[in-house]
Amino acid sequence: MKRLLVLIRYTVQACIPRPQRLGLGGCAALALVFGLLARVANTAHGGEGNVVVGVAATSLFGLVLPLACLVIGDALLAADIRRGTFLYTYLSPAPLAAVVLGRFIGGVLVATSILVPSFTLAVVIGGDASAAAGIAAATFLSLAAYLAIMLCLGAAFRRATVAALVFVLLIERLLGTAVASIAQWTPVWLGANSFVGWSGAVLGTRDGVPSGGRAVINLVAITVVGLVIATWRLSKLRLSGASD
Repeated sequence: MKRLLVLIRYTVQACIPRPQRLGLGGCAALALVFGLLARVANTAHGGEGNVVVGVAATSLFGLVLPLACLVIGDALLAADIRRGTFLYTYLSPAPLAAVVLGRFIGGVLVATSILVPSFTLAVVIGGDASAAAGIAAATFLSLAAYLAIMLCLGAAFRRATVAALVFVLLIERLLGTAVASIAQWTPVWLGANSFVGWSGAVLGTRDGVPSGGRAVINLVAITVVGLVIATWRLSKLRLSGASD
């Protein structure tokens, strides 16, 4: 437990530098802008909460969340490997499973502290305060699944940034939009549908993708599988310096 706490503290303090934190702050500000736009649209439609839910599902989960997780996800592991500095962590007495878990928890703590309040405030600004608890829970679960995937990609690919962009743009957005069987295993669609399902709205749902509590099961499964694969791939990693 003590080693895990040290790894978490190291992740928060060293692995997520100022530029990434500023990037997360920019994503939080963008979420609030979408909240203001949702309020305008909500007022134009006579104060219907469904409008706010729809804007949140399409804009916050469809754009802001992937962008934020791309910013912080690369910093958790892939950037460390590219710089060659992960070698010191790799050679430490800490088990690789603890290293992955420490990086994951540290990243989740930082992302949660910025994204969950901003997403929650966005729907409150939009005029649907009753959806605040739902979007907070959906945001937390979705970003956790996202960061597990980013850790997995960072451990599996030398060009993890390219792999992450392929996942977000090609698999999630392009293929996920067209094929429901793919969408039901991606954090964007599952996060949006879990939020929509908890809100009881219809606007913004994705057909063929679980919603509410059923989406949570898929998100948890993605998180666990991502962390397991990341740990396994790190055990196969061969490091010798910054060139690796």
